[in-house]
Amino acid sequence: MRAVGNKRLVLSHGDTVNRADFTYRFWKGISKSRLANEAVAHLPPSIILPMAEWIERNLKRSNRRHRGTFPERECREYAMRLFREGVDFAILGHFHQERLSRFSREGSTKIVAVLPSWKDRWRYFYLTAAGAYGFRAFKPGEPLLPTAEQQPQNMMI
Repeated sequence: MRAVGNKRLVLSHGDTVNRADFTYRFWKGISKSRLANEAVAHLPPSIILPMAEWIERNLKRSNRRHRGTFPERECREYAMRLFREGVDFAILGHFHQERLSRFSREGSTKIVAVLPSWKDRWRYFYLTAAGAYGFRAFKPGEPLLPTAEQQPQNMMI
């Protein structure tokens, strides 16, 4: 958990938010395992390369199946768990779909921001110490944070 001003936020890659994507979660667990990495390091390329191609083919199928729809319910449940722990902003990557959801909780507004694909439109999420937030397009020579005149009033908490 990090803080910007008096707002607490969690930055998450977001890849484990969708609990229904068992194939990806299984692969992530194995690929991050020190034991698995050490075992693979001792295998010859004639075994590793075909195995890697097989894994890639299977992950592509799983990725296509889960990429077609945004896991709205899973993201909301994930964010609600964070909000109960005192988080104000849940910022997720992985899905490459710009989304901004607001939730009223315990007398305050909580935010879920899903980051867009940077390489497609050069857009990013910002949060200032004063509580201003939103998405902006990167433009060389322009400030990264909006000026007071550029900030929509509905994007302050």
